[in-house]
Amino acid sequence: MGKRCQKVLQANSISGIISEGNVKVFASILRKCCMVGILVLLLGCTSMEKKVEDHGNEWISRPLSEMKQAMNNPDTYASKTNWEETTYPLAKGYFIFVEPFNEDCLIHWKINPRGIILSYFPEGNGCGSARGTAHETSQIEDVSPPAK
Repeated sequence: MGKRCQKVLQANSISGIISEGNVKVFASILRKCCMVGILVLLLGCTSMEKKVEDHGNEWISRPLSEMKQAMNNPDTYASKTNWEETTYPLAKGYFIFVEPFNEDCLIHWKINPRGIILSYFPEGNGCGSARGTAHETSQIEDVSPPAK
């Protein structure tokens, strides 16, 4: 019975499946596949972090009420930090809604009087190279009250 078990185990092992001459080739291919898998995993993890531009473009032309609802999701930075709603008024019924994107990045959303998101500009070192759609506040200033 011992010899029979040994033959079954040998038949089920890699060397039983691959002939002895091809074991080194198989091992080489396996190493390469593992390296590629590790690289894909590492690159995939770094790209999973949502970028400001992606987030910003996702919300343009959508109602602010939807964003507020999404910010209540426990996975958002705003929810994790118990962010208090922050806004400031502009002329003609427009206003800015401030959303914390991460520890070092705030997104200022320009909202029209009907509550629709028009543009945004990021503020902070944690925003990366994002410029937003308001391009340095030029679109924000167009509805600001004139200086007295």
